[in-house]
Amino acid sequence: MASYLIKRLSLLACLLSAAIVVTTAGAQFADLSPDLVREPAIAYFTTPSSDRVARLNADLHSGSVRLAFDPVQGYLPSILQALRLPAASQLLVFTKSSVQASRISPRNPRAIFFDDTVTLGFIPGAEFLEFAAEDPRQGVVFYTLDQRAAEKPIMSGATSACRATTTDRRWKCPACSCAAS
Repeated sequence: MASYLIKRLSLLACLLSAAIVVTTAGAQFADLSPDLVREPAIAYFTTPSSDRVARLNADLHSGSVRLAFDPVQGYLPSILQALRLPAASQLLVFTKSSVQASRISPRNPRAIFFDDTVTLGFIPGAEFLEFAAEDPRQGVVFYTLDQRAAEKPIMSGATSACRATTTDRRWKCPACSCAAS
């Protein structure tokens, strides 16, 4: 009987300790924004990015780099070469975790190419390429590149960034006014 009582009291003490830890941790983080993309220290929308995709985009703007358009794969081969992403890193995924989810299926998987700092998503027949690049100051920054042939293709950051980083689904991107999806 005494061992049963000791076991019950030990269990009660553990549960009480866990409740105190959870309550204390919740209070410590209560003042943090659930949408860290707006935090002034990160300056996501006001500070220029310095990741590899941003640098390539600057080179595209200046004309020092040009992308070749392939009629089947769009800018994919040229982008892989420009970002030095190995084709051998390719993974095929069927998850619908893309802003272009309606285009992904077992017959049309999303190809992911990656290295330590850049990830590129390609969906055959999709409107744009999707990028996630690690910026040393801002963390992960998101970009898209339209897959239609253009004389001077330029990457966009605002639309994909606001869709992929916000936790508040009612929030609208200040750069493009799109609703987060």
